[in-house]
Parts: sequence; structure tokens; C-alpha cells
Amino acid sequence: MLEGERVEIDLDAALGRLRETFILHNASETDLVRSLLHGTPQWGPLLVDRMLEEHVAEHAAFWEMLAGSPVDVAARMEDLSEELDAHMAAEERTFLNPLVLHEDTIRHRRQEST
Repeated sequence: MLEGERVEIDLDAALGRLRETFILHNASETDLVRSLLHGTPQWGPLLVDRMLEEHVAEHAAFWEMLAGSPVDVAARMEDLSEELDAHMAAEERTFLNPLVLHEDTIRHRRQEST
């Protein structure tokens, strides 16, 4: 806290924006990755199912960390940051790596959508 200033109101507003952005991100991320992964019939649906299963659990855990008063959330912010970083790294390894989303798969999806 800044000396002599109340920052809880600003933090509460920032957390509100973070929560809204988190909702939008989750929806768009799921739709985008689902459309890319479905491009390969042999394993695409399996990866989508796995992604959705993992996302439900991970996103619930993130919501727990974002729940509560601004002071409560602020106390968990470092853990939240580390968890988000680990989550993004795992997605890149599992769903967004070049072996999964190689150029042929992406090209195939683009052709289907036109």
C-alpha cells in the first residue's frame, strides 16, 4: 500500500477487469484451439477433449485464486502469476507445439473455413 493512500478501490477495479478479461480469454482460447485441433481427424477430437477437461479444472483453480476481497486476492497474486505461467507453458507443450499445430493442419483449417 502506498503510504497514506487507500489503493483497495483501484485494486478492486483492476481485479474486476482481470476477471472479465479472464472470462473472455477462456472462451476465445477454447474456441480457437478447438478449431485448430479438429483439423486432424485421427487425434484432433481426442486433444480437444483433453484440453477441455484440463481447462475446466485449471480455470476453476484460477477462479478460486481470483475470488474474495481485493486484499485476499492480492495475497495470492504471486501464486496466481506462477500458476498462469505454468498453465501457458503446459498448453504450448501439449496443444500448441509444432508437432500438433504444424502448418498443414493450420492450412487445412483455413481452407475449411473459407
